[in-house]
Amino acid sequence: MVLFIASAFENDRVFEKNIYIDDGSWAKTVKIPFEFEVTDTTGVYDFHTNLRIGATYPYSNIFLLVYAYNPDGRLTKELVEFKLAEDNGKWLGHGLGDIYDYRMIDDKFKEIELKKAGRYRFEFRQMMRTETLNGVKGIGLRVTHKKL
Repeated sequence: MVLFIASAFENDRVFEKNIYIDDGSWAKTVKIPFEFEVTDTTGVYDFHTNLRIGATYPYSNIFLLVYAYNPDGRLTKELVEFKLAEDNGKWLGHGLGDIYDYRMIDDKFKEIELKKAGRYRFEFRQMMRTETLNGVKGIGLRVTHKKL
């Protein structure tokens, strides 16, 4: 079961939404969607991935397939990898107890010009070597805008 929370806005943040996976199990076939509106086509946008990982997560990294749809419906797909723990097992995220939060950005999603106003859609799919990935408590998308 998935629980949605409200979007938040501040400063250069134009969108942020986190979707929590209450049982911590993310099936490979499940795409987690995010939609947001772009009205300002000047400047550049950064797309940050938020992750909430439990200490029982069995890996030190995560591979995600990111589907990005522009307002015309054109699709771009990117495979990204994020490192979550050091080789010695120490988690890199900020945590309290057995939950660790991450805000990460891949170079493919930095300083992107969005030349078309309208509705954009991102979908995340886990691409690990297991059909069901345990220990993922939530995933989110944060979009920031910088004027040039």
